[in-house]
Amino acid sequence: MPSGPPPIQGYEKTMTKTISAKFTSRCKACGSTINPGDQITYDPAVKYSSRHTVCPTTVLHSDVPLNSPGRAALQGRGRSDFFAGEKTAIVLGWAEGYKPAGTTGETIHAKDGRYLTCVGLAAHYVSQDEADDFDLIGMDGSFSAHWSVSRYYRLATDEEAAPVKAREAEAQAKRDAAARAKQELEQARKDFDVQRADLTAGLVRCGVNYKLLAGDGRGPYAISWVDGSDYKQLKETTSTLTGGKAYVFPHGGYDDYRCDMFVDEATAIESFRLLRVDLAKYGPQTPATAGVWLEKYAGCVGNEYYRWLAAQES
Repeated sequence: MPSGPPPIQGYEKTMTKTISAKFTSRCKACGSTINPGDQITYDPAVKYSSRHTVCPTTVLHSDVPLNSPGRAALQGRGRSDFFAGEKTAIVLGWAEGYKPAGTTGETIHAKDGRYLTCVGLAAHYVSQDEADDFDLIGMDGSFSAHWSVSRYYRLATDEEAAPVKAREAEAQAKRDAAARAKQELEQARKDFDVQRADLTAGLVRCGVNYKLLAGDGRGPYAISWVDGSDYKQLKETTSTLTGGKAYVFPHGGYDDYRCDMFVDEATAIESFRLLRVDLAKYGPQTPATAGVWLEKYAGCVGNEYYRWLAAQES
C-alpha cells in the first residue's frame, strides 16, 4: 500500500490507471501542481481526473517563499510554533477539509483593523499521532487525523486596499440609509399616536357601528401611518345621533384587520345598547356575564362594552 496522507476530504481514490505524468496539471485530490514525471492515477472516462498517487504532505500555492508548517514543524515544537510562518507572513487561521484554491492575491480587512493581502495557501496533513501529541482538534471536535489549510497574509498596499475600502464604504452607506429610514418610520409612528391622542381627546373609543356615523363612516383621512402591511389611519366623520365630531380608526396588519371608532359619550352608550341587543341572540348580556368576561379578558379588544355592561342594572 502507498504511504503518505490520504486525499483531502471529499476526494476518494477511484482511479483505474497509474502512469508517469507527461504534462503539467492540477491534482484533483490536494489541489497542488502535477509536474511531468510525477506518478499519478487517473480515470480515462473522467475528464480532468488526474491526481497524485501519493499527495505531498505540504502543498503551497504561492510565488512568495514561505516557511510553511510541514510535518517536520511538529517535531519537538509547541502548537504556537506550528501556526507560525515567516516574519513577513501573518497566519490568520486554518480550516480542515478544504482544498486551498482561488484566494491567493485576495485582500481582506482583518478584525484588528489592518488590510491584508493573501500571499499563499498551504494544505498540510496532520496524522493521528501528531493530532494526539499536540492536541490538534479537528472540525468534528475529535483528536483525529485531518487535512488543514493555512492562509498567509502580508500588509496590503494602498492600491490593494482601495477596492476593499470602497466596498466597505458603500456597504456602510447602505446601512446608514436603512437605519435612517427605520428611525424616520418609527418617529412617524410615534407622531401618529401623539396626533391621534390629541384629535380624539374627550371622545370614547368603542367598536365601530357605521349606522351611528355620517356616510357610514366614510370621510377624509385626518392622519395616516403605513409600514408595509401594518397601518394606522384616522378618518374624520360625525355622529348621526348627536352631530358631534367622530373618527373611524382602522388599524392592523396583514390578515389582521381591526376597526374602532371615537365618538362622544352619548353615541358610545347608544352603540353599546345596540351591541347588547345584537349579542343577546347568542347568550345572556348581564352584569354577571360581563364580570366573568372581564376576569379573563380585561385587557382585550372590546372591553369598553363589557365595562359599560358591568355597570348596568340586570
